[in-house]
This record gives sequence, structure tokens and C-alpha cells, in this order.
Amino acid sequence: MASKISTIAQIDTKFNADSVEWCPTNPPYFVCGTYQLVEGTSAPDELKSSENNSRIGSMILFKFDGASKCLSEVQTVSTAAVTDMKWCDYNGTPLLGVTSSSGKFDLYSVVENNDAYKLKNLSSIDVCSPNLSLSLDWARNTEPKVTISDSGGCVSVVKLAENGSEVLLDQNWKAHNFDAWITAYDRWNTHIVYSGGDDCLLKGWDTRTECYKPIFVNKNHTMGVCAIQSNPLVEHVFASGSYDEQVHIWDSRSMREPLATCDVGGGVWRLKWHPRKAEYLLAACCHSGFHVLQFHTKSEGKAEVVASYTAHESLAYGADWGRCSSGGDHGDGLHELVIRVQQQAGFVYLSEGKYRQASELMHQGNLDVRELIGIFPELLSTNSHFKSEVPGIESIRQLAKSDPEVEKNIKIYVLEYIEQSKGQDSVYNTLKNEIDTALLKLYAEENSPILEDLICSNNACVYEDSVEWLKKHKRYHSLALFYNTRNEPAKALDTWKRLVDKDLEDSNFTGIEHIIKCLTRQGNYV
Repeated sequence: MASKISTIAQIDTKFNADSVEWCPTNPPYFVCGTYQLVEGTSAPDELKSSENNSRIGSMILFKFDGASKCLSEVQTVSTAAVTDMKWCDYNGTPLLGVTSSSGKFDLYSVVENNDAYKLKNLSSIDVCSPNLSLSLDWARNTEPKVTISDSGGCVSVVKLAENGSEVLLDQNWKAHNFDAWITAYDRWNTHIVYSGGDDCLLKGWDTRTECYKPIFVNKNHTMGVCAIQSNPLVEHVFASGSYDEQVHIWDSRSMREPLATCDVGGGVWRLKWHPRKAEYLLAACCHSGFHVLQFHTKSEGKAEVVASYTAHESLAYGADWGRCSSGGDHGDGLHELVIRVQQQAGFVYLSEGKYRQASELMHQGNLDVRELIGIFPELLSTNSHFKSEVPGIESIRQLAKSDPEVEKNIKIYVLEYIEQSKGQDSVYNTLKNEIDTALLKLYAEENSPILEDLICSNNACVYEDSVEWLKKHKRYHSLALFYNTRNEPAKALDTWKRLVDKDLEDSNFTGIEHIIKCLTRQGNYV
């Protein structure tokens, strides 16, 4: 029998609440999206539908205090009717993507204002008006992209410009004959996009192509497909939900039949995998409320409802897993406490020069690699907004400054930890810029031969930081290679010419033969 979920706090959002998303970098905060259909009003033109009705809404930023269980409204932003919202942790900066009845995609950031956080609009792009933009999902990689579905049956991809705030249209294609209710990225392969439509079809797309033809078409659902999400902890596994009241768990390598199916008693509007427990899936199921499903990975065909929340007297649309524990959530609270203790103990061992023990505890505590990079602030990229959350960082910095030999050993430890993080796809895909930039700086500082390998690879080094650092340490040959990889052959040739003419000095540069050897390996001839 399913457990009953109790209410901790509640608040009136005025309009219908249909989307809720917990901020990934500021755990007490979450945002709620609302909508309201108002008939025959004189609303602004951009909010009017073809029937002269208006769809209005809002975004409400809330703060939740887990200890007191107090829920407080921080900010309300009036918008068109919100259809979907998703956060992205962009190098430590929380970005919020929003789709709405206006057919636009809006990008927001969170800024600190008088010791509180506020939503700030960064950019907006018209994706599909007069159609409605219905859903979105972020690709977690170096150059964040967003897939968006709309009521015209299309799927679009927009991307962030290099400045991190402007949004540009990248791709658009006809995916379904009716409303494309949902779209989502494969978390493990962000070239792959899934979509679901009112034509009852679940489809997969490879965005490296023009998307004229899907890579698969699945007809297992008997009504509109409204929810899709890829499991962030288990490769190849994703879930889909439909108005047919069924949740299917899939292996993307074999789409003929689902791994498991669960009847949830209501149309499935949203699905959210648990961020730390791979077997749990949260479902918002319209008329039947909210349910937590457990998918037994070692028992094929087994998925069941283990907990339910039915206190709402309206349709269940939006749901998310909380990022901060409440006073009654002893399991997650204990888990977070253990993680904090492991991380802090790791820094104690680091200060004592016990590097093996430090590494074990930091890995067990899933330490954010930026905490270690931040021991030496100059290694962080200049566009990073990361703030350390582990006590003791400053004492490690002072220890490193007090003794050159200690500083050297700690830097070797930090370098090895960063290299290990680069080998973990789930970490690297989120923090590519930070990891590759820190590696470039450390390799350049050490005059490591691996520096050229990094530059000639498909790296995600921040441009301005890399150029400045390579110049600072007189790695001019590597600088020329870097220019060449960034499609700046004129700068590359000018740098090499100055090396040949002895206007610049680089102990690693041995002559024109060195240039030819490197370019041959790089496979990109200026």
C-alpha cells in the first residue's frame, strides 16, 4: 500500500499553479509558474489568443525555511501564462528558462539584492508565436542549449551566446502533426532529443542531423504523450507519461517494449527523477494527484506507486524534489549531514598532508571540484560566480601561502583531483569550462607537455582566461595552437611568426618543424 505524503506548508498563488522548480544552487529557493485564462479582456496583444481571450500568468519566487517550515513569497513577476520552467547551473550561476503562451522563451538569472534573491530577465526570443511554447529542457554541456516544443507540433533548439545571456535560435523542425506537448534531452547524450505529442507518438531525434527523420517512433502510448525525462543517474534509462494514465520506463537502446509500466490513475503531465536516488520517479498526474514511483532496476517489469499526495482539489500539474531538507525529512537530512562531514574531514586530512585519505573522503562526499580549484582563486575562470560552501577553505589557502613546498604538494593534489573529475562524465558535462580552464592554467604554470594535448583536444577552456594565462607564462607556441583551435588562424600565424623572428621567446618552441608536427597532430591546418 502506498504511503501518504503530508503537507508541510501551503500558500495561495492566486492563479492556477502549473509548474514548480527548485533552484539547484540556492536550496532554500524555488520558483512557481502560474496561468489563468481570462475571457474577453483587454489584455496586452502579446497575451491574447486568437479567440480574443487572454492567457495571463506569473512567476513567483519562494523561500522555504526547512527548520521552521515557513514558506515566504520573495518576488512575483507578471508574465504570459507559464507552461514550463527549468533551471540550469551554468558554471555556478543559476539560469532559469521559461516557456509561455506568448510563444517566447525567456531567460532569467538570480541576482542578490539586499540579502535576498531576485529574478532578473536576461533575454527573450520569439520561438513560435502565435503558437504556444509548451515545454523545455536544458542540455547540460559547455555551450548550454534548450529544446522547446510548441502547440504547432514543432521542436526548436535555442542556444546561449558566448556572453551567457543572449539567446539565439539554432534549430527548428516539424516533430508532430498535433501539439508537441513535451521535449527533453537525453542527459547522457545531449545530441539526442526526445519529443511527445498529441498524436500519441514518442519520438527520438539526433540534432547532429537536420531532423528530417526521427531515429525512432514509438506507439506504445494510446493517448497524447505529455511527459518525458531522462534518468540523470542511470545511462540509457528514461521515462515517459501520457494522458492514457501510463508511465513507461524505457531503455533507449531498445524501444520496442518498455522496461516497466505503471498505471497511475490520471493523465501524466510531468515526471521528475530523484536527483540522488535513481529508482524513484515523481509524477504529477492531473486528476489523480501526485505519486512517487519506484522502479526496481534489478527486477524487469516492476514499477509501483510507493507514496501519494492527493490533498489538492485541482489538477496536479507541477512537481519537483525539494533541494533542502525539512525538519521531518530525517533521511535526506542525515544524508546531507554525512556528506558535509566527509567533505570537511577531507579538508582536515588535506591540511595534514594525508592526501590519500583526503581524496577518499572528498570523493565519498561528492565534493564539488570547484571547492578545490578555489583554494587558488586565480585558477577559477573570471566568469565564475562560484561561492565556497565548505568551512576551512581559507585556512588551507593560508597554509599553502606559508610554505612553497606545501603549496606545490597541494597543487599537485588539486591537479590530480581535477583530472579525475574530467574523467567523470556526470561531473565534466556540467563543469567543463571550470575544469578545462583550471587544467590549462596548471599545465601552463608547470610547463607540462600535456598542455599541448589539452589545447589540441576538444576542450572547453574559457577564451579570455586562457589567452591571458598563456601570455603571462610565456607559452606562446601553445597560445598559437589555442588561437588555431578557436578558428583564429591570423592570430596563430602572427604568434608563430614572432616566435620564428625571435620577437617572442618560448623555451618549448624548437622551430618551424615543431609547428608542422603540432598541426599534423591537430588535423587543422592554418
